[in-house]
Amino acid sequence: LMDGVSDIVIFLGRFHPLILHFPIVLIVLALLFELARRFSFLKVGENVIMVMLIAAAVSTVVSIAAGFFLFASGEYSGNLMEQHFWAGAITGSIVFATVALYFAYRGAPRFYWLYLGGLLFSNITVGYTSHLGGSITHGREYLTEHLGIILNKPAVREVRQESEMRVYDDMIAPIFEAKCVSCHNSLKAKGDFQMSSYASLFKPGKSGLMAVTSGLPDSSELFKRVTLPEN
Repeated sequence: LMDGVSDIVIFLGRFHPLILHFPIVLIVLALLFELARRFSFLKVGENVIMVMLIAAAVSTVVSIAAGFFLFASGEYSGNLMEQHFWAGAITGSIVFATVALYFAYRGAPRFYWLYLGGLLFSNITVGYTSHLGGSITHGREYLTEHLGIILNKPAVREVRQESEMRVYDDMIAPIFEAKCVSCHNSLKAKGDFQMSSYASLFKPGKSGLMAVTSGLPDSSELFKRVTLPEN
């Protein structure tokens, strides 16, 4: 990560969630149109697919650049963020290879199946990279969260009597889980700070300040931040 990242870099990086939808839609449409053309479902001109592929490649570069700025800003860190970054870089390379194979196919039809294979592979990597990005934003369980309900297998959670409750496990940890852990865990540690375990609370984040100072709640950075005025 870059130290002392300028505000302009952070500003540009935050366009990543907006821009990334362009290459996703374009690469999916290019595949659908190619298959429709191949199986005669729809009359699609070569130039239409060519424009889509070039636009997908250009918007992929812009999206990856914005994503790198966001990654370099230090706002997000953790294994999941790194996986998403490298998956995006690999996806970009595959998209460009697919565009190259398309032009090779236009010059020599024998390259058609390589081009089509590249287009299929591009869509697979785009889907996987998008899944990682969604996991960063919404959490790992976002897609499958309600699958247990659909399959009539609701999650069972042990409920203790009030007299048997543990202060951290039963009273504090559920609050962190609901409000904090989605952004502060081992896979996505915003500000390099984790809250997914009791021990991680006693390790400083990027600021270098102790989140929890034992016996001194008023000196704990976590307490200071959650009690700041809303504005």
